[in-house]
Amino acid sequence: MLDQGLRTAILSLQAKGHGIRQIARALQISRGAVRTVLKAGSPTVPRIERAEKAAPHRELILEWFDRCRGNLVRVHEELVAQGVTISYPALTAYCRRHGLGQAPPESGCQAQEQRGRHEGRARGRERRRALAEDARDDQREDDQLREPD
Repeated sequence: MLDQGLRTAILSLQAKGHGIRQIARALQISRGAVRTVLKAGSPTVPRIERAEKAAPHRELILEWFDRCRGNLVRVHEELVAQGVTISYPALTAYCRRHGLGQAPPESGCQAQEQRGRHEGRARGRERRRALAEDARDDQREDDQLREPD
């Protein structure tokens, strides 16, 4: 899926008189993707509406969720045994979207303290920095334990 910035770039290049092939080469995307954006004529990213495969089985999922005490692997096994054709990823995605098996969101500081550094929004450089800080903290603790009193 092309983001809004790329869609805007496609439309502006086309407005400047560049052809589909030139735009595709310059932005390193397929000509078909360029055509799709030009056909839409708008830089907004279209929202994909999909029917949820698990929605017709909501009551059964809730029933087995309670019986299996929140174990989605067991819930999936029981659903398959009853003839429901749903993949495990589709089941877990459905449960995430509808808040099944998740604690209610906590307020800012409490959630951050409990989540720790390795989860949540730590990505890329932030994650490496957090891991390096943890390694330094561990090293300091080891050094303090080794120092004679």
